[in-house]
Amino acid sequence: MPGMRLSIERVFFPLLLIAVGIAAYHNSFLGPFVYDDRLGILQDLRGHDLGAAIASLKTGVSRWLVTLTFALNYRLGGTNVGGYHLFNLAVHLSAGCVLFGVVRATLARFYETRLASSLGLAAAMLWLVHPLQTQSVTYISQRAEAMTGLFYLLALYSVIRDDQSKRGFWQLLGVIAGVLGMLSKPVMVTAPVVIALYDRVFLSESWRTVFTKRGWLYFSLVLSCGLLYQSMRYGLGLSSSASPEFLSAGLDLPDYSPLQYALIQPAVILHYLKLSLWPDPLCIHYVWPAAEGLRSAAAPVAAIVILLVLTAVALFRKPWLGFLGAAFFLILSPTSSIVPIRDAAAEHRMYLPLAVVCMLFTLALWWVLQRMVSILRLSAVAHRAVGIGLFGLVIGLLAWGTVGRNRDYRNEVTLWQKAIEVQPHNPRAHNAVGLAMMREGKAVEAMVHLLKAIELKPNYYDPLINMGLSLAALGRKDEAVTYYRRAIELAPHLKPAYNNMGNILAGAGRYDEAKKFYLKAAEIDPEYVQVFNNLGNISLLQGDFAQAVSYYEKARNLDPEYADTYNNLAFLRLQQGSLEEADRLLRKALELDPNHAEAERNLRELSSQINSKAVTGAGHNT
Repeated sequence: MPGMRLSIERVFFPLLLIAVGIAAYHNSFLGPFVYDDRLGILQDLRGHDLGAAIASLKTGVSRWLVTLTFALNYRLGGTNVGGYHLFNLAVHLSAGCVLFGVVRATLARFYETRLASSLGLAAAMLWLVHPLQTQSVTYISQRAEAMTGLFYLLALYSVIRDDQSKRGFWQLLGVIAGVLGMLSKPVMVTAPVVIALYDRVFLSESWRTVFTKRGWLYFSLVLSCGLLYQSMRYGLGLSSSASPEFLSAGLDLPDYSPLQYALIQPAVILHYLKLSLWPDPLCIHYVWPAAEGLRSAAAPVAAIVILLVLTAVALFRKPWLGFLGAAFFLILSPTSSIVPIRDAAAEHRMYLPLAVVCMLFTLALWWVLQRMVSILRLSAVAHRAVGIGLFGLVIGLLAWGTVGRNRDYRNEVTLWQKAIEVQPHNPRAHNAVGLAMMREGKAVEAMVHLLKAIELKPNYYDPLINMGLSLAALGRKDEAVTYYRRAIELAPHLKPAYNNMGNILAGAGRYDEAKKFYLKAAEIDPEYVQVFNNLGNISLLQGDFAQAVSYYEKARNLDPEYADTYNNLAFLRLQQGSLEEADRLLRKALELDPNHAEAERNLRELSSQINSKAVTGAGHNT
């Protein structure tokens, strides 16, 4: 019977976790690429080329391992979102199983094995299906958080197993997990401290014992933090090529001073805790106003200070409870301290800290059940039934909330409209919903939100660019130029503004002026595929076929799967009388983008005239 029980705990329980997790996320697979997904996956060439993704480690790319997984997804399925969602869910389910192992092994030091396994299952399942996790799972770009969480938990689990087995293999696995986590997201920098603290509280009798048994593991984890320097250079402005308007974090961030950021983080952390206990409403993006002074932030600061003091006291009085509190604050410390980050609050940052909340909730609910048994004198069978019923109800409600939140991700307009409902004065939400409406061909409706975004934040250049695009789509090109110029004034390194200005000038026949703007965009980003394609168009219109070929080939080398370049090369070959070559290029364009209307039209006209060599109507993109 002990063998049967072991099988249930180590095989059936993880399978049950996976099944429940799949049920909670079954409707997430058709969610489209949204917001950062377009920049980080669809437009980032490293996400299209496996070799470029691997090589980018040397150039200081942020979250190198995450970029590599995007390249693998693209290699296997192109831009089919199903594969990306499947990978995200697989990572999340794996993390849930490892969390179960960590909690089970930890509680086994206090409870008998069967109870420890049951409580571990409950805590892991609560964490797995919690709606607050959707931003790290359903939002494709945020797989960085889930991947880091998986490696973080795996490194911790390796230390636990090393203490049980005394085999060097587990320490090696812990180091590997640590390195992979460092290459996924900077929050992994807290792992050496949190894991060493766990080791001291649960596994070792003194700090001397901690470092005697596993000193080289912690030294290796600390050493691996050096990998973060390369991956954080651009975002923190350490790279000479970093422009202030594109910084995502750092002491010189224009959005907040270090003091302002530190003063608002207590309120942010309390908001995270509120969503942990009542995950509604959820919001894909927050704008958190800077605190006007210490007095305005006094209440949340006092609350967090009290929690920190209680955590410190618990580390001496009840170390297991103190560890949970310390782990919660330590994991949040890279994003909730004095180093400003452009997005002061983000739900995905609770991916790992939520495990602490779920653990405490599980133990608290178990304590209540124990009191009920004592007061009502329930039988063992009734006790088990009530426990399963209560935990099952909470898990079912959380899973239902996750299914509902996944529905929001099925449509980008809906997703951002939900954000506006939560924060009506959020300029990024208004800009994002306007951009999503533009993609649906609703330029007039989009402009309402874009103008609101500009009104809320006049120095916000993204809605200025999008207003220009909307006005250009409506034929109001002079007005569009005004918005583009305002965007360039605010952000001189803003390549889309230069590219879009070039498009308008090219459309007006002002080719020389357009070329200057295109060249400026190419100077800012030498890997800007669209601008080299547009430079080819301008050269073609000016009759410089050799230069046009050079630019088109440059664009094709940068992104061999950019369909517009093949269509435009086909047009050029038509001008040169190379009908068979044009036919091949047009078919390649349609292979890459079956919905490319211009390539389809050009191929149809070419096919009808190829025998007579009379080709008319071939076009080009700008």
